[in-house]
Amino acid sequence: MLVEDLQNYHRQFESIKTDAQNLLEDLNGLQFNWQPSTDR
Repeated sequence: MLVEDLQNYHRQFESIKTDAQNLLEDLNGLQFNWQPSTDR
């Protein structure tokens, strides 16, 4: 059971990693590091 759980966690982490890469792949450095103005 423990091994199956760990394999499931690994699959979930890999899926999250792929989702994050797909979400961020088209951003340039300025877009990635954007922050809201401090005067708001």
